[in-house]
Amino acid sequence: MSKRVVFTIVAKNYTGLATILGNSIKEHSEDTTFVVFIADEINQDFSFPETGFIYLIAKETIAIDNSTWTEMAFKYNLTEFCTAIKPFCFTYLFDKYGAENIIYFDPDILLFSSLNPVWNVLQEKDIIITPHIVTPETIYSGVFPETNILATGIYNLGFIGIKKTPTSTAFINWWQNRLTEKCFIDKIEGLFTDQKWIDFLPALFDSSKIEISKNLGLNAAPWNFYERKFIKEDGTWYITNRITGQDKDPLIFVHFSGFNYKELNANAASNKNIFNLKVYDDIMPVLESYAAIIKQSDYAAYFNYSYTYGCFDNGQTIVHFHRRLFRRLLMDSNETGNPFLTGGKQSFYTMLAKAKLVLSSDLANVDKLNERNFDSFASKLRTLNILHRSLKKLLGARYYFLFAKLMLRYYRPENQVFLIDKKYMKVSFKNEHY
Repeated sequence: MSKRVVFTIVAKNYTGLATILGNSIKEHSEDTTFVVFIADEINQDFSFPETGFIYLIAKETIAIDNSTWTEMAFKYNLTEFCTAIKPFCFTYLFDKYGAENIIYFDPDILLFSSLNPVWNVLQEKDIIITPHIVTPETIYSGVFPETNILATGIYNLGFIGIKKTPTSTAFINWWQNRLTEKCFIDKIEGLFTDQKWIDFLPALFDSSKIEISKNLGLNAAPWNFYERKFIKEDGTWYITNRITGQDKDPLIFVHFSGFNYKELNANAASNKNIFNLKVYDDIMPVLESYAAIIKQSDYAAYFNYSYTYGCFDNGQTIVHFHRRLFRRLLMDSNETGNPFLTGGKQSFYTMLAKAKLVLSSDLANVDKLNERNFDSFASKLRTLNILHRSLKKLLGARYYFLFAKLMLRYYRPENQVFLIDKKYMKVSFKNEHY
């Protein structure tokens, strides 16, 4: 194996997307080993692509004991779980494969030129990361709100490069510890998977060994399209600063985060994360080239595989509310056994079923509902507003203000644990979430 390793982490349904990333690495980065960690479990009918890449089942390789693995796989959703195991994958590749320099990429990334600029940085530095945006503006012109960047983290962890050193080892150990317990997407707690924790990196570890790269060709993505202009010269792509007109860097990789890959496959483009995303004319050829690669790939052959940790053992869907209630029980040291199992009078599933919190299959898509796709959302919101105006009249301003503050705490799933355990009917501030 090469001392230079690039890896990604996917559930098995994104194996095809990981292969697209791997092919671009193979094309543009010589002497690099590409590894794909499968975060869930494979079925008997599942077969890996014949690519020459290394495919590893994370549960069978990385150093997480079975009990902790089960807890993490249940309390975290798919995105949270895939990112929670990331530092453990770094440790495995350093220790078991003897890698010296490792890059992590999200699977929705495509290389357009050599990774040598990154490898060169890792000759001098221990860690390289990239901010979401790099251009200061008195009046911000991006469509992805700056407050969203504050909530999700200053640096984007779809990419990180690490060299094995005492500093990076200490960082990875620190990172693993936090992600085992707190890798949630939760604005109230100030968490955003593995990513928000990286805001601590330059402050807690030797900043002289950390490269915060402002290279425009690294991690071009929907949140920074407004500041990065794509230019093709003599068959090579470059990025210049769309705002200042300064700088010019070779385009190394694009992060196609949030795009609907099924739609790209059908010559359409929408972004689930940035509603008003402006796709500039200069970006369209890059987006179209990615869509063409997806069409020609075996991506669709894997897309319909279900996520192993998305259901109880009887096939009932696990939703966000279930995962957060289980998290609360864990925090309070309640014994529930394996939460995926539905048998037994004391099982977590039985607790949910008794409280009528198990959804029928036609309602199990509740986690996908939001303001954009919920039918008649505007009229439903109007009805709620009418009810709240009536409540304000009933309570008066003082108590209505107190009620509104209480709701922030009250409707967090972790604090609804009284629905499945009556002992929580009594108010306690232990492990309460605000």
